[in-house]
Amino acid sequence: MLRGGEMYGRIEHRGEVYQGIIQIDKDILKIDGENFSMEEIRFLPPVVPSKIVCVGVNYLDHAGEMKHDIPEEPIIFLKPPSSLVGHGDYIILPECSNRVDYEGELAVVIGKKGKNIPSEEWRDYVMGFTCFNDVTARDLQRKDGQWTRGKSFDTFAPVGPWITFPDSLDLSI
Repeated sequence: MLRGGEMYGRIEHRGEVYQGIIQIDKDILKIDGENFSMEEIRFLPPVVPSKIVCVGVNYLDHAGEMKHDIPEEPIIFLKPPSSLVGHGDYIILPECSNRVDYEGELAVVIGKKGKNIPSEEWRDYVMGFTCFNDVTARDLQRKDGQWTRGKSFDTFAPVGPWITFPDSLDLSI
């Protein structure tokens, strides 16, 4: 967001040094030309999803920390889009909770609808990747016995600051 308005932009960098942002049209390919420094920008969420699908207990250290058994199948839960905030925005702690935790996650940004997609075709559906903070009111999660309330407060899903496209990464596995 810039000067009271929203825009799309492409991060320009040389190696690990960020040079600034070039304003682009929302189709991501058309450059409008105006340049901005990183300090001039307030990052909004880089996506506006219809739903946020998450996988719980998805790594061993966290499962041990939470005293969870390793699930045989993924534990799926949703966060509402109203929980989304941009990089650097404040997380508002709910008064009804005494323990709010952060969980750094990798977000996979889905670019088009699909179902039962063969694993070798994943690149046709994944727009890119970004950082995601799965904020959780841990005491409410434990008290409720399910995860909806503890993970769904407004501001409990900071995301960004930007999307990294698969073509710019070495994803050889």
